Amino acid sequence: MMNHTPDIRDVFICYTSKDREQYVTPFIQELSKSGISYWVDIGEIGWGDIIFKKINEGLEISRYVVVFLSQHFMGRNWPEAELASALSLENAKGETVVLPIIIGDQKAILERYPLLRGKSYTRWDRGLSSITGELKQRIRSAAVTTTRTAQNRSLPHIKAFHAQDTQDLPKEHLYPSKDILREFASYGGMLNALNDPREQSDLALFLLDSFSKILIGMYHLLSEEQSRKIRISHTLLDYLNDLSSRRKDENT
Repeated sequence: MMNHTPDIRDVFICYTSKDREQYVTPFIQELSKSGISYWVDIGEIGWGDIIFKKINEGLEISRYVVVFLSQHFMGRNWPEAELASALSLENAKGETVVLPIIIGDQKAILERYPLLRGKSYTRWDRGLSSITGELKQRIRSAAVTTTRTAQNRSLPHIKAFHAQDTQDLPKEHLYPSKDILREFASYGGMLNALNDPREQSDLALFLLDSFSKILIGMYHLLSEEQSRKIRISHTLLDYLNDLSSRRKDENT
């Protein structure tokens, strides 16, 4: 079975549906004309897809997250979860990810999202060609200073622990690499921002299952002597093993 590596996108579009027709559609049309690739939900999330997994995949394969901040955006569940996840990803990576575009009442928006006050932002009324021109220049500059490919972004992500049993994974994939830690940070930001209890519960269970598999895999890599040196509760280990088994049974 061949591994499909998602293509890296220049930008992830974070917005609320009420702003789609007036702002987002003209923006992505201009991106296409400028040769800037993008991830937008209407073209990527299909019937039956698990929303938070698709969103996080989009965030992981995108260089930047362009956020359309408006009165309509404030208080919307998934757009705010995407923004929180992108900010967590930015913090974990230590480099610029979030590119805010402010539409409307700047004061109200920055009061709602205090973490954005220290970021440079642009306003929609600057004009579409000016915004996309600056974005294109930023992407070109980043391409010169950074070598990021789909291959090195796709190695040991969280989803690998759901695709197969941990004993089937190469040993190097059982250690929590920077990619995995970044992905946990991204999901964590999303979890904190979600308002729907059922969506929170689904995402929390997904993260707990993933983390339990990482712990179990790492523990089984230790020699008997090393195992005795660490203080790990066997009750916890049994619980994590049981959780993984039950989740596997549910998915078969």
